[in-house]
Amino acid sequence: MTDVIQDSLDVYTDTSGVTHVKMNVRCAAGSVACSPLTVAVRDYSGGSHDFTGTNVTLTTAEYEYTASQTLAAGNYYMWGTYYYTPQATWYNLFRQPLVVPSVYTHPGTRLGKSNAFFDDFTTPPIDTTKWAINNTSSYPSNGPDNPGDHKVDYFHTGNVVSSGGRAVFTAEDAGFTISGFPQGGSLEAWYTAFLSTENVTSGFQVQTGDYLEARVKLPGGKGSDSDAAGAWPALWTWKSGNGEVDVFEYHPDNPNLLEFGNHLGVGSSYYYTNAQDIYPGAWVTIGALMGSTAVTWYVNGSSVHADTVGVGSGFSSYINLNLSLSDGFYHPQPSGAPFTFEADYVGVWR
Repeated sequence: MTDVIQDSLDVYTDTSGVTHVKMNVRCAAGSVACSPLTVAVRDYSGGSHDFTGTNVTLTTAEYEYTASQTLAAGNYYMWGTYYYTPQATWYNLFRQPLVVPSVYTHPGTRLGKSNAFFDDFTTPPIDTTKWAINNTSSYPSNGPDNPGDHKVDYFHTGNVVSSGGRAVFTAEDAGFTISGFPQGGSLEAWYTAFLSTENVTSGFQVQTGDYLEARVKLPGGKGSDSDAAGAWPALWTWKSGNGEVDVFEYHPDNPNLLEFGNHLGVGSSYYYTNAQDIYPGAWVTIGALMGSTAVTWYVNGSSVHADTVGVGSGFSSYINLNLSLSDGFYHPQPSGAPFTFEADYVGVWR
């Protein structure tokens, strides 16, 4: 028998509660008949919830397996697996967590609040009445780069698109260098993109008492973007050189950790670790309630941290959603193949 290689295993639960898997597999050499090939799913009590299998003969060419089913909200494990008839044996591939979130009615309500802003990116292109693309005062001269903040970003048209009901950010080597880093020297620039409610006519701003939430797919996982080294996605607020509350920042070199931050007044930061929910390639819902005396962060609908600072009574600030790239000073530089960061929706409730 020839080894089967799993190049990727992607999972996504849509807003109707259906969980979809896509697995790319191939043989290292030769061929092998799988009878069947499937994705196995187990809950934490050992219950089986496997996706429908398919009989296929794998070769060195990549094969894409897809399947869908409705799973109850909760925590699972999943892995690719295939049955090899000549040896009457199941062979298991890479195992990873699967988190099925509670299904929200979009835009619905959150924390007893009504929706005030919402974009689920269902209709291409990116809605420029809601978002400014690659235009933000958080970068010098509103972009295209920001080396002084230890970033090798370079804004580029087309590196964020609306596709498949998601905003898809792509980071890729730009093929030239930029300078101006605090540590000196020049580094390879990487094309990426930035969405902001600043610099558009509508100019939506988050206010005191609002709840800001997004459902995102963290960079990385098995496959061509396996490590997503240097990835630095974030959802945050910004206005006039201040107004920064970080709903989250993520770095795949700390694969199970989210960074929360409130940079108003005395400021505060918090590192949240959860290996079941947070990992490269995970879909996760992250939000922050902008209380006057406390900012409270939520992950997959549960409150996980509250600071003692808050945003004050007169807070207002624009929404930023972006994929930055680290310069290697605090986190690894990007290298190798392009990788992506995706958002299912961004919403504010007040």
